[in-house]
Amino acid sequence: INIPFDFFDDPRSGFAKKHFQQTGYRTYSMLSLPLLGEKGELVAVVELINKVKNNDKNEQLENRINKVGFTHADMKMFSKFSVLIGQIIESSNSFYQAAQKQRIADALIKAVLSVGQSLDLAETLKTVMDQASHLLQADRNALWLIDRDKSELWTKVYNAGVSTVLRIPMGAGYAGRVAKTGEILNIPLDVYEHPESGTSKQMDQKNGYRTCSLLCMPVF
Repeated sequence: INIPFDFFDDPRSGFAKKHFQQTGYRTYSMLSLPLLGEKGELVAVVELINKVKNNDKNEQLENRINKVGFTHADMKMFSKFSVLIGQIIESSNSFYQAAQKQRIADALIKAVLSVGQSLDLAETLKTVMDQASHLLQADRNALWLIDRDKSELWTKVYNAGVSTVLRIPMGAGYAGRVAKTGEILNIPLDVYEHPESGTSKQMDQKNGYRTCSLLCMPVF
């Protein structure tokens, strides 16, 4: 999309006009170009705003504006840059995916090694859960075990090195609900706005903690 001077005369300039009112920055011309990857898929969009006669930032913008706007020659010149930018983005994405796979592999290796290093079930499970939390960048975790005799779930909460056992009835709270339904529950910010957050709030008050988001999954 190439919109020459004056951009504000174009019917698509509504957002730019609001931006001008909020920030005081005026859009006079705009060139918007798609960036394609090696396979031809869209990877990004570039916007070039305000074609100017010179880059002297000390001079007022309205005095530097080129009233012709961006030309076909500008598009041709930038197309050379767009190929490079697309390649950089794709390389970055590939590196990120490889790093993610490596993080997952490292976490799983540490979890597997912990099984052979300790005969203490609670300690082993805590290590595995800590690795999962580290991988998902979770601040805290809990592994609720099923006590079928009492129709309850229980977990150990560690605070300053001291462990406390917490129990909830099957079906109560988020963990109890997942235990009953067997379905994944993912609640984004803010958990407290969820209609079933009562048990979570009570738990937080007891532990001096604030739950903001939650991912709860069944273990079969």
